[in-house]
Amino acid sequence: MPHLLNIPLEVLLQITSYLTTPEYGYLRETCKQLEALLFRAFAREFFSKRQFALMEFSIQALVDIAKSRFGPTLTHLIIHLEHPYAAQRRSQRPPISLHASVHTNHTLYLEEYLNHVEFVTTGLDAEILSEAIKHLPNLETIGMRDFRSGSRHRDNTVWNSYGCPTFVAKTGCGLELPVTGTRDRGHEYISHVFLTILRAIGTAAHSRAPIPFCLLARSDVSVAFR
Repeated sequence: MPHLLNIPLEVLLQITSYLTTPEYGYLRETCKQLEALLFRAFAREFFSKRQFALMEFSIQALVDIAKSRFGPTLTHLIIHLEHPYAAQRRSQRPPISLHASVHTNHTLYLEEYLNHVEFVTTGLDAEILSEAIKHLPNLETIGMRDFRSGSRHRDNTVWNSYGCPTFVAKTGCGLELPVTGTRDRGHEYISHVFLTILRAIGTAAHSRAPIPFCLLARSDVSVAFR
């Protein structure tokens, strides 16, 4: 390890650029001095722009990040429109994820759906999101997105909402995008997410500066609200 610590930081960062995200994490865990050296670059890459779904486990993770040492790094927050799909008839099943295991847990999926309904109908979503915003001193932009960006070059994959890959892996079922079907809430849900973000910003406004809000659509058109 002393040999790594003697390497110039620029060279060390170049080396880490070839690592996958798990490998990068393992490297940071090997030595406190090395972790300290890599912290700024790591925080800038992984925490300056983060994506979350309007689901309790995902937004609560945002609160935890906001209150951690990574909070000041986050400047661009994205709220993704994916959410659990509610079957309208008993014969219907939630969509099976192409990336999940063969086993599906429909009971767990239904429980998560009911939790999600409670989360977005009681005002808890705006309350917890506002709590996160209050603790993000350098937040500049909040976006709402209905697509998965493929700009995550380190692992040659797309950016996922925080916690959602774990949700899909546990349930074996995918999440719904309201703009791609009419099975579950559709434009009503889009409007709800939009208004929830505005309410959260308004509640947090007394403790921080105004934040631009961007609506990022599939066409990559950006509309700012000030």
